[in-house]
Amino acid sequence: MEPVAAQGTSDQNTAGGHHRRVRTHSRGAAKASVRPVVNAGTLGTGAPVVSVIEDVASLGLSLLATLAPIIALLALLLFAYVALRLLRRARRRRARGEAHERV
Repeated sequence: MEPVAAQGTSDQNTAGGHHRRVRTHSRGAAKASVRPVVNAGTLGTGAPVVSVIEDVASLGLSLLATLAPIIALLALLLFAYVALRLLRRARRRRARGEAHERV
């Protein structure tokens, strides 16, 4: 079993089969760098505000991830409905035009 890469890094195989370690940026690293700045700049009073903003953003993204497939399905159904309506309208106009030509 291979050892787990340290936080913030990942091992990847390159095209030649060589192993290389790639630095990845994690959300935790961003939080860790922002928190001290907010705490120092607001003497600790900004931490709850930042925490609420993070929680709201997390909830919003979770809801979006959950609802995205449903929204995509509804958009697809709406597109199919509109396309069928336009096809029917075009066929009716074509049928009327042919009927006028016969008279």
